[in-house]
Amino acid sequence: MRASCYVGLFTAAALGCSEDPKPLTGQASWADGCPMNACNSTPHSLRGAQGSPTVDVECSLRPVMGGHAVFFRIAALSTAGQSFDESREGLLVRGFLPAVGQELRSLSTEDVGNVRARGNGWEVRVAAVGPSNPCHVNITNLSNGGFAGTVSCDGMRDDATPPNTRYIHGGTNAMNPDFGEFIFTNCSAGE
Repeated sequence: MRASCYVGLFTAAALGCSEDPKPLTGQASWADGCPMNACNSTPHSLRGAQGSPTVDVECSLRPVMGGHAVFFRIAALSTAGQSFDESREGLLVRGFLPAVGQELRSLSTEDVGNVRARGNGWEVRVAAVGPSNPCHVNITNLSNGGFAGTVSCDGMRDDATPPNTRYIHGGTNAMNPDFGEFIFTNCSAGE
């Protein structure tokens, strides 16, 4: 009788326990600069998990209209509690993915796909994504609520006075120097 009580206790304990949820994580590496070396080229490499005091990271991946709405944000923070808008460097991307291997684009005229980039003292607030736009964001892999891909932008105008034309390409360790790279895991299903 005593053994059956222990079996019941262990069964109840086992059913009450489950795996801890895996944290949302992200990493991105890219370099920004200006054509004709009109400004310094700066490499960026950020990595973190949601809740980090030094990295603002968020992502979502949700099915819509035969494809996926994709969003990610990653930024370096000087102090805990800052946001992307207060960061010294960061990258934010949103758009519609028709199929793996294709470029992000706008979902509709109301839901415009775009890239925001922040550097040391400057920001590009909106650069449109898509085959005929300044920014090209390709999702090369969708897997278990996450994604990986590449980003490149040419002809973006920053908010400096006077404004500079900027680009985003691959960082120093990029597989292809023409493309920045990113990987996000355990993204939310909505935004």
